[in-house]
Order: sequence, then C-alpha cells, then structure tokens
Amino acid sequence: ATPVLLEVAVTPDPVFVDVVTEKDFDDSHAAGESLRDIVTCQYKPYYEYIRNDYTWRGKKIKKNYYEHVYDFLGNETKRLSSMNEDDYKLWQDVIPFRLIKKPSSPGDYPVKVTLHTEKGDVFESSIILSFE
Repeated sequence: ATPVLLEVAVTPDPVFVDVVTEKDFDDSHAAGESLRDIVTCQYKPYYEYIRNDYTWRGKKIKKNYYEHVYDFLGNETKRLSSMNEDDYKLWQDVIPFRLIKKPSSPGDYPVKVTLHTEKGDVFESSIILSFE
C-alpha cells in the first residue's frame, strides 16, 4: 500500500451533526425532522486509536510503520444518531454520508446539514437529493 502523505483533520472539532429533511421523507420522517437515524457516516477513528495508547482493537501497529496507520485503522461506519462527541474528534476533511433508506416516493428532497463545533460555531449547508 502506498502511504498517505497528508491527512487533514477538521478543526475545531465537531460535536454534533444533523441532517434535516425539508420535505416529508417517509412515514417516520416528516418535513423539518432529523434523518440522523437513517444517515451513516464513514470516518477514520484516529482519536480512539490515540486515546487507547495507539492500539486499535487490541492490536498495535508495528514499530516504524506509522505511515500505514491510515490502512491499519480501516474505516468506522456509524449512524449519526449513535455517534458521540469522541467519534467526531480528529475527523478528516472528507466524510462520506449515506442514507440507508429511500424516501416513500421518488422525487427531489431538499435536506439541510448542520455541523456544530466545540467552540459553538454552527455551519449549515443545503442540498437536494434526487430519487427515482
């Protein structure tokens, strides 16, 4: 594997991310409600690895192989609803979010993503998701 030369983390650390539908999505998610229970994100668990004395799931990376930590850790995937503040620490600059359920009907669904940081900043972005 080719080593990752630079991994960028978001700072200040996020503490909460929400995804809210702006249109009725399904029977469980009306307009204005959170989709956190059906949205997953995939990230590298760098903070947990460091907090556990550079051990991941009971294993330590071999000495002098730290440039391979990116591959060593693999990816963690969690629903936003099950994430805690530690899961957000040392987030990379690219985090894939995925819906694990389709809406009740095809069409366009505007959603708003809100990220709260440890310093109290709030960043919002909107996107329209299209389903056939």
